[in-house]
Amino acid sequence: MSQTVKPIAKEAALALKTSYALEGRIEALCNGGNLAMDREESVLFAACGDMVNVVDLATAMKRYSLPGDSEPIMALALAPDNELLASSSRSLMIRIWKWQDQECVRAFKAHSAPVLAMDFDSTSTLLATGSADATIKVWDVIRGFCTHNFKGSQGIVSLVQFDVKALVLYSAADDGHLRCWDLNSSKQQQLYKGHMSAVRGVVVDNDNNQIITASRDRVLMVWNKASGKSLKTIPTYEVMEGLVLLPKQLGQGFGAQGPAVVTAGESGQLKVWDTVSGTCLHEQDKTQCHSFQAKQLLVTPSLAGLVTLSFDHQIQLFNADDLSRSRLIVGHYDDVLDVQFALPDKTHVIVANNSPVVHAVALDSFGAAPLQGHGDIVLAVAVSKDGRFVATGSKDNTLRIWMYDEASPNLFQCVGLCSGHANAVSTVAFAQKQTRFVVSSGVDTTLKRWDLTPLETEDSATPVSIKANYTIRAHEKDVNSLAVAPNDKLVASGSQDKLIKLWDAASGDLKMTLKGHRRGVWCVAFSPTDQVLASASGDTTVRVWAIADGSCLRTFEGHTNSVLKISFVTKGTQLVSSGSDGLVKLWTLKTAEVVATMDAHEDKVWALTSNDDRGGLLATGSSDGTIAIWKDSTAAEAAAQHEEDELEIQQGQQLDNLMREEQFAAAFKLALKLKRPRTMLSLVRNLLDLNQKETLASILGDASRDELGTLMGFVSEWNTNNRASQPAQHLLQLLLQTVDLDTLATLPDMSRLVDALIPYTQRHYQRADRLLQQASLVDYMWQTVRVAEGEASAKRPAKTKDKKAKRAKKSKA
Repeated sequence: MSQTVKPIAKEAALALKTSYALEGRIEALCNGGNLAMDREESVLFAACGDMVNVVDLATAMKRYSLPGDSEPIMALALAPDNELLASSSRSLMIRIWKWQDQECVRAFKAHSAPVLAMDFDSTSTLLATGSADATIKVWDVIRGFCTHNFKGSQGIVSLVQFDVKALVLYSAADDGHLRCWDLNSSKQQQLYKGHMSAVRGVVVDNDNNQIITASRDRVLMVWNKASGKSLKTIPTYEVMEGLVLLPKQLGQGFGAQGPAVVTAGESGQLKVWDTVSGTCLHEQDKTQCHSFQAKQLLVTPSLAGLVTLSFDHQIQLFNADDLSRSRLIVGHYDDVLDVQFALPDKTHVIVANNSPVVHAVALDSFGAAPLQGHGDIVLAVAVSKDGRFVATGSKDNTLRIWMYDEASPNLFQCVGLCSGHANAVSTVAFAQKQTRFVVSSGVDTTLKRWDLTPLETEDSATPVSIKANYTIRAHEKDVNSLAVAPNDKLVASGSQDKLIKLWDAASGDLKMTLKGHRRGVWCVAFSPTDQVLASASGDTTVRVWAIADGSCLRTFEGHTNSVLKISFVTKGTQLVSSGSDGLVKLWTLKTAEVVATMDAHEDKVWALTSNDDRGGLLATGSSDGTIAIWKDSTAAEAAAQHEEDELEIQQGQQLDNLMREEQFAAAFKLALKLKRPRTMLSLVRNLLDLNQKETLASILGDASRDELGTLMGFVSEWNTNNRASQPAQHLLQLLLQTVDLDTLATLPDMSRLVDALIPYTQRHYQRADRLLQQASLVDYMWQTVRVAEGEASAKRPAKTKDKKAKRAKKSKA
């Protein structure tokens, strides 16, 4: 037994972790609807389920949410005065918010079908709504009534837009026509007929008396505003979803002869078009654009920037003068499959999130930089020990190597491409001592080692094709995890076939097979200091194995579902695990006990990575689309506990002094604050003995909600004891007389406390009633005996007198 304990018996000299605190949380910001930006360009409004998230652009964090009605938000519109925000949901309700006060000032049902498009007029008093019921309505949001109801559109109305200089409204529906409605006459003023599909963008060029439209039929059209005639048709060769008119000066900077517009469409690229010549003046660099089709394009209020939203919920901000990206915010990460700390200073995490694009996310601002190159979903991420290299494995059967490039706007540049797997690559691992090789495996069950030395000599803009040193059929089923030993001599593999195998890293020879798990192995990890290996399995356990002889040293049981990921912390003396139960657990290897359990996710926690060098950081990612950043809080909690203990000692001494000086009222307040039930019971008795009910009532009247809840708990506890029931009942009476009943009813756990008070109170009253009956009976019997004795004593003196007379006669005789 001593032999098995020896490898993991070094913990006495280390300060073990006892807890992690949530440092930050990356959560879903948007997953539907459209975006809106405030006038100061400091926040974005994004639809997320049934809520509207107010997102701080500086931190990419949610400031707060405006609640909904359990139905998804379909459209948003912000008034030009920056005061009112309109939201529509699938429940057919439209809500008008004073968003800065988080107050809903009006809610009404607008149409018989969901509203998909909204727009405020320049006065911020009129709101236009376009619905799936093929109607357009205009509402006075201040006074709350409908001013116009326009009919005539064919199909779903997907666009409504006010003219900023005239009281007219433009709308577009599935029929491909653009309609202009006159609000003065309440009639259709003009019909712009020419597109073959829905119009997705409209700009009004009042300076040139023109209207420009972008459609899903892959063309731009320029119209005469007054006559409705088509002036020019510009083929774009892609489905378009957004259109913005550039300021004249910016358009000239791109070489435009007339009005210049920017389009966003299915390619994800922003393109600048000259509406006079009909040519594309500028195409955005593909490394700077969306990898998915754009969904919305809007211009910032200052006209200096552009904002796009893609169908994969990415929000990108661009400079309008050159279309360079200034910010990328991932609105929704979907399923987070893997997370790893990266960069030499470990200030970023690499996130794989059920997408071909991997993101490098900054921990300070949560801004993201994309790593684009894979053709299918990325399943695994590995980072070299120095943080400079990243390896990604994908469903496209390839492995890509990325190198940190500080000058690159995307932070990483693809420098190597590893092709050869016959199926998805689901796990990768770097060498630990030096970044000389990487190993990969996956669904094809083969283990491959890739030599990275060509990357040291090659300097090319295109990725270097890397060949495998060897290919081995490692397991019978999918390989879920690989790990390289700290000395780079061994490679461990864990598979769905329930086996763990150790391989010679240089030759690929099988060294050992570890058996013991009852279900598939999801993760394996080498200790950074000891010759042990940890494994996580679908059988809900974590096992620690000795590399020397393959024996199982420890079995950790605590998760209620599959354990998906593990990582060593505290120099190998502790272990962190995550599972399908949504929990993250911290274990101590010596005792095999859970030290702490962290709960911040609502679904499977697939991703877990640790970094002891940077303040004991921990990052976890889940299928609920959230990423949690944890920080070791052991020292902070110990310091806080020490301060709390010192304060409690001081207050305890103060309480003893008050008791000694018989200042019972002040002592009662302090004892209530310190939550000392025995001391409080004694004080209640003393105050009642001194007939200071008024003082006690005054204290109860000034008590806070938390103190009242604590006091009710003590009363309920005292009431269970016969000796303490009398002061408990007195205190309960004072509470009911002094404190408002509505306040008492809303105290936490009040229902349970009342349920506990009632039976014991009834028992005490029954006992008191029996005692009263018995006392009355004793009193009655006592009174009866006294009456009988009185009658007997009244007769007794006469008898005595007769006897004395008889004795006197006898003595005379």
